[in-house]
Amino acid sequence: MENIKLNLTYEYLQEIRLAHAVMETEFNLCVEPELNIRLERLKEQFGVNYSLTNEVNNIHEIKDILIAHRTVVPETKIGNISRPLIWPHAMFDYCKSLWPEKRKIEYAFIGKLTNQRQVWMQSFLSKKIKGYFNITGKIKYDYKIFTFLNNIFGFSKPVLMTASLRGRRFPGKSWDDEYFQLQAQSKFIICPSGDVGCPWTYRFFETMICGAIPIVETASPCYAPFKFYMADEDPKNFIYDPEIVKFNFEQCIKHLTVPKEELALEIARLIGK
Repeated sequence: MENIKLNLTYEYLQEIRLAHAVMETEFNLCVEPELNIRLERLKEQFGVNYSLTNEVNNIHEIKDILIAHRTVVPETKIGNISRPLIWPHAMFDYCKSLWPEKRKIEYAFIGKLTNQRQVWMQSFLSKKIKGYFNITGKIKYDYKIFTFLNNIFGFSKPVLMTASLRGRRFPGKSWDDEYFQLQAQSKFIICPSGDVGCPWTYRFFETMICGAIPIVETASPCYAPFKFYMADEDPKNFIYDPEIVKFNFEQCIKHLTVPKEELALEIARLIGK
């Protein structure tokens, strides 16, 4: 087994997901000891294996890597392999296993609520969910997994809005299991634009592998292969269609993963093996 090191800091999700995909190959990924905290949650959740650089010798460093995320269209590239994002197959298998027979939440948002997002989210909810604004007057911050607004106010469509920063800090940044479990209980995930001045958001893609359908504030060119709803549409169009769910999941596999054998061959080429 060859030892390899990626020229990454593992600060960003794209880097973490790429590392996870690399760990699914026959190569042994090595990580600097001070960066261990950024990947250790993957070991807990998925049982991945990697080594610390001070524990092994003869490490091949791979520098031909591109992570572009503060852009209109994201790109993750290792050698000659390029995808918008490169995600591990285990992530798809796990999220698919979370899909319930019946989803309990109609609309959900879990994540960071900036002031801009809060204003937009409030506007969306008050326009699309009858009675929401008149009764609550503001977004409901709900930190319990299955406590829904309709239990309190008798809404016909359960809504879950969770303001959370767990996915922004390590070790939870590498994997926030509650986040994915909540998404898998939802029919529609509200997807405001990214908070770094870009229209695309990780949430859009995470929504689809969790079996939900995105409702998007602003479309991005990288959304083109998928089926989703725009937030300014008539809410009557928001139909949870299993065929859309299946189509999107398959498209995610096509556009966001690399066959393990193909990735292994490219890594071998990069290290001259």
